[in-house]
Amino acid sequence: MSRFLVIGFDFYDTYYYSLVNCKPKQNGTEYRLTVMNGDLEKLLFGTNTLHEIDGCLYFEVPENKEQKDLKVKIVQSLSSVLGVPFRKLAPKTETD
Repeated sequence: MSRFLVIGFDFYDTYYYSLVNCKPKQNGTEYRLTVMNGDLEKLLFGTNTLHEIDGCLYFEVPENKEQKDLKVKIVQSLSSVLGVPFRKLAPKTETD
């Protein structure tokens, strides 16, 4: 069964909120992020999922700097709320 969290984060000197859908999976928990701001939600599109595996949040780092900055801010906030560390994964390449 899914549960939802609402977390806040600072992004470029403005405070925003994100809805987080927490869904248990066989190998850990999946988190889907929805930013409660239309422009930022569009920016995050396609990079809004992360996973908790063995007590650590893992997320892919987007290549776009603004996307990366946004995702890192949200992940830092979620990590703080959950009390678990986070790790960045390298971006996928065409050879992966």
